[in-house]
Amino acid sequence: MKKMIIVWIGFMTVMLGSLLYIGYQIQKVDGPYMALEKNLEEAAYGYLQSRGLELSLNEKVRINLDTLVDNKLIKTTSVDDDPCEGYVIAQKKISGVDYNAYINCENYSSDNYGKN
Repeated sequence: MKKMIIVWIGFMTVMLGSLLYIGYQIQKVDGPYMALEKNLEEAAYGYLQSRGLELSLNEKVRINLDTLVDNKLIKTTSVDDDPCEGYVIAQKKISGVDYNAYINCENYSSDNYGKN
């Protein structure tokens, strides 16, 4: 009985370690791209604020990455020499404006890129 408990504890330790390692590797690879998405969302917020644009309820606005660069709200369109294109969808909800960034690079693509 004690051997069985020790085996299960060892098995669970290996499984947990494996999951942590996989999660770390995914974050290591996707992290810079996710940071660019976050920067795009923040830049889109600044763009709408600087233009004084008010969205009506459920209205959607698409703001292209090139627009944010042209307005000097974002500096780079690449991640580690991986060129990216992208856009942000801003949509007015009851609780405020939701910003969702989508990018497409050679080595990474956001979920639902091109579907909005």
